[in-house]
Amino acid sequence: MNPQSRLLSLIPSPTAALAVTLFLAGQKLAAEVDICYGSNTTIATSLPGDTAIVGYSSISSTGNPENPSSPTVTVAAGAQFFGLRAYNSSIVNITGGAITGGGVTSPYEVWNNLGLTANGYSTVNIHGGTVATASPQSHGTINVYQGASVSTLLLNSPYGGNVNVYGGVIGNGIVQGAEITETNTLTIYGGTITGELILIGGATVSLWGNPVERIYLGTVLGRPTYGYYPAHIVTKTLVNSNATLPFNGSTYPGFSEYQLSGQLSDGSSVNGVKVYVQNDGISGINLLGN
Repeated sequence: MNPQSRLLSLIPSPTAALAVTLFLAGQKLAAEVDICYGSNTTIATSLPGDTAIVGYSSISSTGNPENPSSPTVTVAAGAQFFGLRAYNSSIVNITGGAITGGGVTSPYEVWNNLGLTANGYSTVNIHGGTVATASPQSHGTINVYQGASVSTLLLNSPYGGNVNVYGGVIGNGIVQGAEITETNTLTIYGGTITGELILIGGATVSLWGNPVERIYLGTVLGRPTYGYYPAHIVTKTLVNSNATLPFNGSTYPGFSEYQLSGQLSDGSSVNGVKVYVQNDGISGINLLGN
């Protein structure tokens, strides 16, 4: 079988469309394959070098997605892609598998082969599996739940995007201020933060605690009596108001370094988590529910 025939044999179903860019270097053939998913489906196929395009049913002869749609797609255990792009108010539920692509070389990153993106009011719900880099673009929303693992959250769209973390494990969270119409919003209700949070250009992060716990104490004069006790509270401590941010082997001056302590609303500890806030007079940390 010749190389191009082997490439075309990757088509997982008759309705999947392929956009193929071929680069010849001597006898070696390299190919980038985009696979369109324009209708409701569950994906459990391993295509580690390819990118899933959700919200279009085909690719034009010029290599552009066409025939838009708004499907609901599930990425299940066994699936693997380099990248996944959700468009046109599509819904993607990731319950397993892996999205391996992406790389953030600088906290001021604009675009660098992002692995997972939610674009154009699409929503991606990550309930399981592993994602290297996740980024909402152009009003997209990404929700992270218990069972998920995301190495880097990058909120850098000039048109705004939202990430809500309810559980799971996240590494670094990088939030840049949007420049055009909306804001980039990172809200953390629960989960484990293993890296650092970095806020740039007017960006904020909101961390939710749960300040009181109601405990039944018994009956007094025939009426139930309750006690209210502090429960999950997040606090921040300024460590250095003129800090240098270390990132990927380089350093960036002009930040304030904070350290978090306490618990998020789900009881997860944030003790020792570092937050670097650019000294721009706008970026900041919101502690809510405390």
